[in-house]
Amino acid sequence: MCATTQPAQAVPARDARPAAEAPGGRVDPVELAACRTALLEPCGREGAGASALVARLQGIGFPPLAPTWALLWSSADDTALSAALASAGVERLDLLGRLAQATPGPTLRRVLEARIVSEPSAGELTWMLDFLAEHGAWREVDLVLALSAVDVLWIGLDPADVDARAVDALRALLARDPKTYGALRSCVRVAPEDHAAVAIEALAGATGERALAALADLLDDRRIDACALLQAIEAVGRRSLPPFDDFLLRRLRELSREEDAALRAAALRASGALGDEDSLTLQIEGLADERGTVRSAAGAALTELTGLRLGPSPQRWTSWYAGESAWWDERAPRVLEQLEHDDPAVAIAALSELVPHRMCRGRLARAIAPRLDDDSPELRRLACLALEQLGSRAVAPQVLERLGDVDEGVRECAHHCLRSLFHVDLPPERDAWIDHLEQSDLALR
Repeated sequence: MCATTQPAQAVPARDARPAAEAPGGRVDPVELAACRTALLEPCGREGAGASALVARLQGIGFPPLAPTWALLWSSADDTALSAALASAGVERLDLLGRLAQATPGPTLRRVLEARIVSEPSAGELTWMLDFLAEHGAWREVDLVLALSAVDVLWIGLDPADVDARAVDALRALLARDPKTYGALRSCVRVAPEDHAAVAIEALAGATGERALAALADLLDDRRIDACALLQAIEAVGRRSLPPFDDFLLRRLRELSREEDAALRAAALRASGALGDEDSLTLQIEGLADERGTVRSAAGAALTELTGLRLGPSPQRWTSWYAGESAWWDERAPRVLEQLEHDDPAVAIAALSELVPHRMCRGRLARAIAPRLDDDSPELRRLACLALEQLGSRAVAPQVLERLGDVDEGVRECAHHCLRSLFHVDLPPERDAWIDHLEQSDLALR
């Protein structure tokens, strides 16, 4: 770990300050003294700064000069070095950050691992989290989690603030490196008591199928709070577009039958957020539950699934469901067939019959979507209007493409549809909508 070539400016061991700790143990005091001299000498020169100091250290063998790290970690106790850095206007942690970027990955990992277990200061701990957020990859997930698990009260940090920094770091890794999802899931399975809460909060801020798959995989671990997982699934589902994984939807339906009120309510809400139309009967049953939390969750989910507000009466929803089921059995196959007819008039008539129905509206939206590419501008316009009335986001990406339609009326209808689906008032420009949806973390497939 230490440099093999002795720097020319090294001072004798008898003049060195006490040896500091480095990854793997104490370092050679001669090398430590050489490193200290290499930092002190340039500090008094004009133009000294972090860049100049990094160049100086690299000139004497960093990386992988381990004493550099040992000295900088402990420099707060070195009055002369601290004063010299201050006079040069160099922040110790800024210098560490620059050196970290110049350090080979395996060496840097050993450095950080050693510091995490050797009681880092408040500044060092927050610096490590910020550094990993900006430069880390999936291999550093365990380091972020280890930092979040440090007992920080004794060094004057608020555990909630540290957790928030750790969540931000994990979200940065998730956004930058897809392998982070698997690494995070594996770390949680090893030590759920230490890491589950932070990991779930980080995943709850993500988007799309990878985040949902990671959360779904943890649902079977009884050591992890299932309600917290379901709330995260609900949050991710609202920012993602269907279709969703059938296994996850089935698992949510299973949990919607649980006796525990909190668990059942969380599962019902998650099913609604993911647009699981096969959960409608379970939602209607939830309206009859004697516990208010379950009834409230079922009512909210039914409104989300259908766009209807029929109130809390199970009888009213049951009657609606029976009527919709009869239409699907008796009329829907024929109407969906007519929707694909080559004659625009036949397809338009089918659209008119489909629009009032709110059961399985995601399926209806997907059936209408191909007509957005029809040769008939009138049919394309009516398809946009029908999708707006259905209120399903299932085919939002296809509607988004119609903002570039050659027909002005189609562009206007597509714009109205998107404004209705996402409840935002943006200009009818495709790039503006894409930017907004990406900033909102909505996953467009």
